[in-house]
Amino acid sequence: MSYSNFSDQPVPETPEPQATAEPSYAPFLLALGITMIFWGIVTSVVMSAGGLVLFGWGLWSWISAIAQGWRK
Repeated sequence: MSYSNFSDQPVPETPEPQATAEPSYAPFLLALGITMIFWGIVTSVVMSAGGLVLFGWGLWSWISAIAQGWRK
């Protein structure tokens, strides 16, 4: 912590910028998959199966993006 010449108050240090994740469609795929699963309960098993596929794809995509961020 450093002090300025004019007062005894500490000068705040600027924090280092943090890495941000790149935009992804994963949250949208998860939400769409969940919606399709529940819509399929009301309408058709085929709709639920498609929702389950989208949910799995979105979850895998999101987890792999997080894992790549940890590796860096």
